[in-house]
Amino acid sequence: MDIRRDTFDVSVRPAVLPAVVKPDLDVRRLPTRPEGPAQVLSVPARLRRTGMETKLLIQGALGAEPPRRSDRSLQRLVAQARHLSDLVMTSNGKPVQDLAVEAGVSPSYFTRVFRLSFLAPEITKAILQGRQPSELNAIKLLSAGRFPSAWLDQRRQLGFN
Repeated sequence: MDIRRDTFDVSVRPAVLPAVVKPDLDVRRLPTRPEGPAQVLSVPARLRRTGMETKLLIQGALGAEPPRRSDRSLQRLVAQARHLSDLVMTSNGKPVQDLAVEAGVSPSYFTRVFRLSFLAPEITKAILQGRQPSELNAIKLLSAGRFPSAWLDQRRQLGFN
């Protein structure tokens, strides 16, 4: 196997395949130097950093992205943004420092997460349904800074094209 920047290559020796796919495979009986020419199968793929891990994203037969999975960290951020928004709306003008103490977070974190309550509804919905771009993770979302007020620009900035 060879993982490259935008492909995943697998070398296969067709003569060995019948022995390898048997249900009663005994690895010790496989030849150490298989005979016959090797064929290289190349599949379009790319490595993507998602949170704390790196994933190999292999495109489907029609070039479509692989199905995305819910990102609990992103979903927690969206829920926390909603909670902080509710806190602000019912605060009767309390300063951010007091609200942050009430929420149990630092004022800096409070403002970064609170900004997420102004994301486009389609972005919030996509995150909650696990349909966010594979490149988007909680760290990237929090470090994005201020978001444009236009929802279309938000979509572009976060990779929802």
